[in-house]
Amino acid sequence: MKFIVKYSKEKDSIPYLNNFWKSSWIDYGGNQLEMGKKYLPAEFLETLNKAKTKDKAINIILEYWKSVRNKNFKKDTDLIIKWYSLILNEEQDLIIKLLEKVYNKKFPFKKITVYLTTAPSCPYHYEKKWFMAHRNSQMMNLFNVSIHELNHFMFYYYWRDYLIKQNISNEKIEYLKESFAVLTSSNPNENSEKPNILSIQNFVKANKGKPIKEIIDLVIKEGLLK
Repeated sequence: MKFIVKYSKEKDSIPYLNNFWKSSWIDYGGNQLEMGKKYLPAEFLETLNKAKTKDKAINIILEYWKSVRNKNFKKDTDLIIKWYSLILNEEQDLIIKLLEKVYNKKFPFKKITVYLTTAPSCPYHYEKKWFMAHRNSQMMNLFNVSIHELNHFMFYYYWRDYLIKQNISNEKIEYLKESFAVLTSSNPNENSEKPNILSIQNFVKANKGKPIKEIIDLVIKEGLLK
């Protein structure tokens, strides 16, 4: 398996647009705009949130970047890409073995692209096999984000079709997918900013160690996906 690390302004704009302008993502609860103010200037976020069109929103993001990025941004980013690529590819077995242990299934992906982001969230695209990692992560955060997002990929690959056949809605499949991140996390506050999933996540956590299919069937039986 190979990790390919990249930076793209287009990709980097995605979490800004979806968190702070208009979102097509599933609503997990919580106020993204207010949470964003912990990491980004409130004035910038309020202006972005009020943009009338996507083009205007993107221009606001580009102007913000221009105001906060120094002349070494590209050079530093290139070094970070090399560093992340080296770490992820040298230590990929740690990530893969953890995921395979939890799911009791082989890690099926041959190439994963990791895009750097300067936003406070890390989205992904399962079909295109990429996820985002914070540009200024510490090593453990890089590992945690990688494990979290690849947990989602394993869930989709092995269990999404099964849930669709059980007539589970896309929204509830997404809630369960997000809840399963707790099975590979060492963070006691995993997904605490996503209140809509916490009842499912707590149930999943309480059944940690059981086979994945058994956990899924128990979640369905308990009516947590209705």
